[in-house]
Amino acid sequence: MKTHWIPALALFFLSAAFAAADSSVQPGGSITGRYVLVEHVKGVDAFDGIDFHPDKTCTVDYDGSNGIGGSYEINKDGTLSITMIDGDQLTYHFRRMKITLLLSQYGKDDLNYDLVPDPPSKLAFQDVLGAYLLRTAQWDGITEITAGHTFRAHIHTYNQDGTYTDMNFSGKCTYDNGVITYLPDDSTDILQRDVVIRHDAKGLWVIDPYNDDVRCEAPAKNLDLPPPPPQYSKPASQ
Repeated sequence: MKTHWIPALALFFLSAAFAAADSSVQPGGSITGRYVLVEHVKGVDAFDGIDFHPDKTCTVDYDGSNGIGGSYEINKDGTLSITMIDGDQLTYHFRRMKITLLLSQYGKDDLNYDLVPDPPSKLAFQDVLGAYLLRTAQWDGITEITAGHTFRAHIHTYNQDGTYTDMNFSGKCTYDNGVITYLPDDSTDILQRDVVIRHDAKGLWVIDPYNDDVRCEAPAKNLDLPPPPPQYSKPASQ
């Protein structure tokens, strides 16, 4: 469970860190690797996955079809162009971080992608089952993944007015090559993903796309969250 369960306003502030960073990729350079879209909202035209190959070819997952061929180029103006096999071309402003990629087009939503490890995590689905807690300054959350490919999540988000918001989600989930995909029951308009790095005695390690980092989600016994910090003692009106 990661920051993409948080309402859009909170995500705006968290993703602002990306805006301050410059791409380290030079014109003609390389961004090779496989990236998966962290959050896909229905109606947003976006690739669910992109494989950038060293020879400047690429394959993309789009609109339910996987492995569509194409090519890419990092242009002199610092933009990234992706040309599909049918000749259609999309050009993005982009920022490549250590393990994340941000694509943006004028007037459209920014797209956050996680870099999938190469080779991908060898963890089996049963290795990621259970409940896991992640605590941050902006929110606390627990997500439970079950053998029946369902999930439940309980989250507190901490608001600037000193209140906190209590939220619960549930739905279905899938797991493939280290990528967990969540499909909430109460929405047909969005799907969300976690890229798993490893599992050890400390918990489940996943990519945090909004901080370009890897965070550990600690094992939890149930969905009961710790009390909010003292400065957020009042529940928000819901």
